[in-house]
Amino acid sequence: MVRRTRSRWFIALVSALGAAVLPAAGAADTGGIPVDPSCISVLPALTTTCPQPASPQPQPANVASTQSSPSSQTGAASVTATPELARSLLVEVNRTRRAYGLRPLAYSARLASAATEHSTALATAGMFTHNWPTTGRLFSSWIRSYYPASGYRAWSAGENLVWASPGFTPASAVQQWLDSPTHRRVLLTKSWRELGIGVVSAVRAPGAYGGRDVQIAAADFGFRSH
Repeated sequence: MVRRTRSRWFIALVSALGAAVLPAAGAADTGGIPVDPSCISVLPALTTTCPQPASPQPQPANVASTQSSPSSQTGAASVTATPELARSLLVEVNRTRRAYGLRPLAYSARLASAATEHSTALATAGMFTHNWPTTGRLFSSWIRSYYPASGYRAWSAGENLVWASPGFTPASAVQQWLDSPTHRRVLLTKSWRELGIGVVSAVRAPGAYGGRDVQIAAADFGFRSH
């Protein structure tokens, strides 16, 4: 059971397009926008990079930035994948898409692997970012290792992130994305065809998570066409 009155929500998104389908001039990135009690990192829907704030922004003690640096704490005491919750979240995403007249998305083992490994790396490193936390590789770069663009005429991928303490239900996680216009746009993008979701539970997660027990979810969306 989620304790709604005490849960803290943090969501982020990113979307990347392959060169074959990029507009001539990409939209500029925007920095994180703090919203009490959540911190929402927003990007234009068509971009190849993640938000890089020009200068550090003051944050309330209970709000984390998507560009949080790892702390001096050691890694999370325990990080465990929760595939049952990931499957339930995928079902909820597809239920929501059908409710808006959109096709449900096919499960992608490649995207699920990407989402699970990214969530695990974020929990271990104590970071909340679309970049790969140990290398700094941008989403638009590392996602291709899991979901290759080579050989496809058109390729695109996107990601929504959410973490909550102590946890979330599939319905509450999807509602958080729907409540943010940019996350909603990624969630309800008509062109997506595949989806993979990874969810992990972390005990005493370090860094951006402040030593809390948390659940972290990554939803990775994709489209490829020969």
